[in-house]
Amino acid sequence: MYMKKVAVSTALFSLLFSLTPVAALAAEEAPAPADAATEAPIPVKEADTPTATPEKSTEHTTKPTENKETYDQPVTTPPTPTNPGSNEPEEPTEEPEPKPEPTLSVKASVGKETISVTATISHGEEVDGTYVFQMGDKKVEKEAVGTEATAEFAATPGTHKIEVTFVGKIDGEEKTLSDSTTVEVKDTKPPVKPVFAADLVDAGDAVQVVANIKHAEAVEGKWYAILFDAKGREVDAREGGDSSSFTASFSIDALEPGEYTIIVGFLGVVNGEEVDFDEELFFEVVEEDPQPQDPQDPNSPDQGDDGDKGVNIGDDGDDEDSSDKVDNAKGGPLPKTDTAYPVGAMAGAALLSAGLLYTRFRRQA
Repeated sequence: MYMKKVAVSTALFSLLFSLTPVAALAAEEAPAPADAATEAPIPVKEADTPTATPEKSTEHTTKPTENKETYDQPVTTPPTPTNPGSNEPEEPTEEPEPKPEPTLSVKASVGKETISVTATISHGEEVDGTYVFQMGDKKVEKEAVGTEATAEFAATPGTHKIEVTFVGKIDGEEKTLSDSTTVEVKDTKPPVKPVFAADLVDAGDAVQVVANIKHAEAVEGKWYAILFDAKGREVDAREGGDSSSFTASFSIDALEPGEYTIIVGFLGVVNGEEVDFDEELFFEVVEEDPQPQDPQDPNSPDQGDDGDKGVNIGDDGDDEDSSDKVDNAKGGPLPKTDTAYPVGAMAGAALLSAGLLYTRFRRQA
């Protein structure tokens, strides 16, 4: 009787365990023996007394899902071998890139006295030909020794365009390449100061004034030359316009013998700067000795006729160069205009005193 109860309890426990999710999970995880024989269920003898039917479990049993990653992984197909009998795919072959065309580039650098120009050929190894460098009307040719050539030009102030041409073979092919560049050369030399100079020339019956401004590129203003006699009185004058040189002539026929002064100058703008140049020049008009009458020639002048006038060009005594005269243009001795004023003043004072004394004594008398 006891054995029957044990068998019935075991059967009920097994039935309830099989209906739970834990049993299903344990069944999946437990590996089945490879050669094990399926055990036969233990025969259960029905009891004489009716047993209560177990109630059906109300728990919802779900079958555990398998690993989701197994289903989400993409299906890959191995590549099909292109070579028969080989399991490895053949790598795609890359076509070689085309070789770039040769090019010519030009660079220039400005030095103190020269412009250095360098021409370089890119994408070329074997070069055979001639480089031609040209700047304005100057041309330099260089035989190709490699992919680079250099030439030099004089660095003159201004903007210069430099062109370089290569004619020859590059890697066995005939090529003509060209390039150009532009450089600007600044004038680093200090500007030259304008210099004023003037002089007198004996022109026979006239005195000629010759003046000029050296290193003058742009001149705008007025020239003048004024003739003064020995007493400082203006005798004659000449004027000139925009020019770097000036010439004026003064006839001596109407001039009395004596010393004269000519002040020549320029007032205006030279090379963009205002200037005021002037200089004093001296000369003397002399009367030459008359020639004796020739007894054989009745038309020759006699002793009583006046001789011709001549000119003695004087010196202002300033031995400095003309550039110094520009800075101290208003120098030089003045004309001889001195008089006997002190002596005359003293004589006048004496006469006045004598007159006063005479008047006083006359009144007393």
